[in-house]
Amino acid sequence: MNEIPPNFKPLTTDKFQWPQSITRYLISQDEQFLEKVRHHIVRNLANEHFSVQDLADNIHLSVSQLNRKLNKLIGQSAGKLILEIRLRHAAGLLESNVASIGDIAYRCGFRDQAYFCRRFKKQFNCTPSTFRRRAAR
Repeated sequence: MNEIPPNFKPLTTDKFQWPQSITRYLISQDEQFLEKVRHHIVRNLANEHFSVQDLADNIHLSVSQLNRKLNKLIGQSAGKLILEIRLRHAAGLLESNVASIGDIAYRCGFRDQAYFCRRFKKQFNCTPSTFRRRAAR
């Protein structure tokens, strides 16, 4: 049997670093993936039936692969991301005062205004009408 030389140092993963060109490539791949996800969500904002399954189908991943990748990249599941993008879009519309709260909820994929108001309040710690009033000041 061969003996391990006394000066042998194994390569440990904590000391290994990818070359910067590969790191940049990986980062840009992740950014492209996230932009593709965002694009599909925004394109389907008004579609109340747009689901995580639909997003996964558009991205050509299974739901579990999509959730795993999003959790790794942004620490959030696809369902939560869809909801957050819808609510942030609604907040922008409320700030610009372009439509009624019910119409904004509808434009952002919510068919139940009460549910929209509950989710909005949970996200922004105020009701849509209060948010609109504060934005108008």
